[in-house]
Amino acid sequence: EGPSNMATKASHAKPIAAGDIVAVPLPSDRCALIWIIESNPDRSVTFLVMAGFWDGRPDASQVAAARPSKATDPDRLPGDDDVWKGWFRGAVPSDFAIVGKRAPSARERGYADNASGTMIFGTPKRLRDELHRTWRLKHDRTRLEAEWAKRDVSDAKREADRKKNLTLEKLARAPVFPRGRR
Repeated sequence: EGPSNMATKASHAKPIAAGDIVAVPLPSDRCALIWIIESNPDRSVTFLVMAGFWDGRPDASQVAAARPSKATDPDRLPGDDDVWKGWFRGAVPSDFAIVGKRAPSARERGYADNASGTMIFGTPKRLRDELHRTWRLKHDRTRLEAEWAKRDVSDAKREADRKKNLTLEKLARAPVFPRGRR
């Protein structure tokens, strides 16, 4: 079951605010946490990803013990913060549950001020997808890599079939920028 199969529900009745610790549900009843550092009226959210994954929604003691995930990119540029932080815009899905509150310190608020190293997810759905992919890399890597290999074989076959049937005449008639493709 992939994250794209999860329904995106309407936004929260109660807005997400700075300091909220939010449970992000993942497929197979797993959960990740994000700590909201900044939430703006234009509906953009800056957050820290908390270290770890939980089977189901974490309880109060697990939420209290959660700490920001460290950035692991060995090619991190000078000036990048040493935490996994991100940003998205859009309505926060109602299944993103507020499970705790912790006031960000000046250091955590500084992460929001320093855009360098911030992952731009774009939408909450893309954040959920990336958290699920991260969980799979850690806990289900063999199957994930097998899926990637199968997709690579399928892509290579499709490209070979396309090239096999391609002639100079067909290529000359083909639009330079086909509709619906980017």
